[in-house]
Amino acid sequence: MPSVPWSTHINFASALLLHSCTTILMKETLNWLEIARRLLTQRRKAQQKSRAGPGITCAVETSAILDAYTSVFSGDINGELAELYFTNTGLILLAVSLASSVAMNLLLSSVALNTIVAGTFGLVFAASLAVGHAKYTLPFMALRRAGRFIWSDTPFVNFFSLIYIATVLKGQSTLRLQDYVTFRSIAVFELIFMKAKLAAADVDTQISLMRRLIESERVIIHAVR
Repeated sequence: MPSVPWSTHINFASALLLHSCTTILMKETLNWLEIARRLLTQRRKAQQKSRAGPGITCAVETSAILDAYTSVFSGDINGELAELYFTNTGLILLAVSLASSVAMNLLLSSVALNTIVAGTFGLVFAASLAVGHAKYTLPFMALRRAGRFIWSDTPFVNFFSLIYIATVLKGQSTLRLQDYVTFRSIAVFELIFMKAKLAAADVDTQISLMRRLIESERVIIHAVR
C-alpha cells in the first residue's frame, strides 16, 4: 500500500482557500438536495390527493428556511455571521471536506484547483447579490461578503500560519502537503473550541446569538395550512 506523499508541493492559493470552498460546496449541495426532496415529497402528496377526488385541493404542507448557520443564501446580507457558518458545521462534514481538499490537492492540476476556488467565490458572490439590498453599493458589498466566506480563517489561524511559515518553512512560498494538513487541522480544532465556547456562553450571549440567527432566516418554501 503506497504511503501518503507528505512532501509533495501543492498549490499555495488553493491550500489557503480550498478547505473553505469544499465545505461551502458540500453544505450548499446538502441544503438544496433537502429542499428538492421536500418539494418532491409535496408533489407526490399532491398527486395522491388529486387522484382521490377532483375537488380536493392540496396546500403547501412543507417549508424550508435557510439561516446564517446553514447557508450562504441566508438573510445575513453583510456576512457578519460567516465565521459561525463554519463554527456550526458538523465535525464529520469538516473532516470529509478536509480529506476531500487533501485528495484534490494531490490529484487535480493547479488550473482545476483554481477553477474550484473561483467557482465557489462566484457562487457566494451570486448568493450575496441575491440576498442583498438593491443599492448602488450592492456589488461591492457582495464582493466583501463573498470574501468573508471564502477567506474564513480567524485572526488566530492567520497568525499561526505566519509563524509557521516564518519558523518552519523559513519564509519559503512553496507549501508541502504536510504543511497544508497542519494548517487546516489547527483551523478545525479552533472551530471545535469556538463551538464549545459558544455552547458554554452566558444566557445573554445565547439570546443575542439566537436573535441574530432568527434575523438571518430566509424563507425558501412557505407552508400554507
